[in-house]
Amino acid sequence: MPLLARCSGNRGMTRRRFLIDVLIVMFGISAWVGVNGIYVQLPLLVLTAPEGWSLPAYIVVIVQAANIGPVLYALCRKFFPNLCKESAWISSLLILGSVAMGTLAFVYETKTSINGTEHSVALLALIFFTALVGCSSSVLFVPYLRNFQEVHLVSFFVGEGLSGLLPSAVALVQGVGGNEECKAPESNSTNDTASSDHEVPHFSPKIYFLFLFGLLVASTCAFWILECSLVSQDKSDPKLSTVFRTPLPHCNQCPSHENLSSGIPKFETRIAEEVTEATSLQSDTTIAYNGVVRSYLYVLIGLICFAGNGFLPGIQSYSCLPYGNVAYHLTVTLAHLSNPIACVLALWMPPPGPRGITKVSTLAVIASTYVTWLAFSSPTPPWRGTTLGTILVVLAWIALTGLVTYAKLSITAIFRRESGASSLFYVGVVTQAGSVAGAIFSFVLTNYSTLLTPYKSCIPSW
Repeated sequence: MPLLARCSGNRGMTRRRFLIDVLIVMFGISAWVGVNGIYVQLPLLVLTAPEGWSLPAYIVVIVQAANIGPVLYALCRKFFPNLCKESAWISSLLILGSVAMGTLAFVYETKTSINGTEHSVALLALIFFTALVGCSSSVLFVPYLRNFQEVHLVSFFVGEGLSGLLPSAVALVQGVGGNEECKAPESNSTNDTASSDHEVPHFSPKIYFLFLFGLLVASTCAFWILECSLVSQDKSDPKLSTVFRTPLPHCNQCPSHENLSSGIPKFETRIAEEVTEATSLQSDTTIAYNGVVRSYLYVLIGLICFAGNGFLPGIQSYSCLPYGNVAYHLTVTLAHLSNPIACVLALWMPPPGPRGITKVSTLAVIASTYVTWLAFSSPTPPWRGTTLGTILVVLAWIALTGLVTYAKLSITAIFRRESGASSLFYVGVVTQAGSVAGAIFSFVLTNYSTLLTPYKSCIPSW
């Protein structure tokens, strides 16, 4: 009988752990699902937004501005520690993100006139509030998990990876309705301007944003259940103490090495810790790099983030849309899928040293040079209107995203293996500076220069 009771108790503990895993996965999805989902929807948003092809550059800057969230939280912890309750901040952010996404579904096409020029003020403002959740997740969500066993941290990373996979999968099902086609004016019409004929996607952006809203609501409810379980644990079965409130190692370092940079998910930053730990099991020796190599790696990750997090996302529409809406749609969705895939592959591949990182970065430079050349060649890039051109631009962006992710992951793993939180703090600073500089550069380039020209599919040639 005692053995039966003990076995029954183990099954109960297994069920509890499984339930907690599911709740933490849902909680992890909320981290970047809003920002990822909006980026994936850009091929449809640029068709209706008054900013047109410049919309990605606006969004990159808005996401960077949302980093004010973790800054405010850090200031609150320093000057008002009694009022800075972690769970209250998380709950407020999740509610704010859910409301913003739900509102976005109904007002994403709203235009506001400013000095005679129309702008998507409502869209950009709601994107800012949605991005606050992702930008603050590294200083709030991960430290909150110290209340649970370390094994549940993996569940959070799985959820964070799904925050990019789920929107991309749904967007692939949604489609863009095909490429835009031109119709010549009717012979008896007084209007001699060509018009566009664009097939509608399988479902509208409104339905897509409502799906993201549902994910955020589910994530919010999952967090509330976790929080209620923590509050009530002392009044319930004492066995729950083996599931809850087991401190995570080094969790006190989490706010110090957050990566506040890009507006794309920080799944690769979390995986860097797993890669470092896996490598340390294979070798007890640690390679100490001199100051020149370390400075080189700092500069390299700054340049990588300048391009990968700021500049290139801002000009992506110019390099893809001349090949059609389908090419742009496939580029955005599949490139987002390559991010977590590259991170997972890194778990089975030892992180390279500086020479290996240089080789990976060189390949990334080649891919980024190609897509930048296409953007500056708009509206008539090479192989436009051909299957070859479409395949090349899609593959170039997928390779670029994977290479950039792997390079950032490898550099982060090196600094974590060498000096831990102290070096990672400076990695975060350099990453942030590079990302902000790239975002500003792309915004200025797309809005205040004539170097980038949108492709107009309906220019009459008769």
